[in-house]
Amino acid sequence: MTDIKVGNRIVNSSEIVEGGLYYLPNKAGKFSVSKVLVIDDFTFHVRIYANKFDKPPLEVNSSELNLGSVDGSDGFGIGHAPIDKEGFLNELTFFIRQESVSEEELEGYKYYLDAMQ
Repeated sequence: MTDIKVGNRIVNSSEIVEGGLYYLPNKAGKFSVSKVLVIDDFTFHVRIYANKFDKPPLEVNSSELNLGSVDGSDGFGIGHAPIDKEGFLNELTFFIRQESVSEEELEGYKYYLDAMQ
């Protein structure tokens, strides 16, 4: 992994791990959770959950989270989102824990790979 300049600081992208759950504050003052599914040369492929928390979710695991629905009270998440490494690292993210990545979670990533060929 390499160092990436984010604003005035250098962030080592090795701080981000496959299977890592990360929380970040959103503009509404709540906290959202994302899971890094795959890391390639330029991109973090993430799953963004619909759940929103009033406090930082320090002990959550992905089995407790969901992608929601368009009509759900939490809104909806995204099963797979390719995010530029620099863009992801530019957000204020906090590591929660590392888990395995299931085949089901990789479904959207596999569609992405097929579409990119």
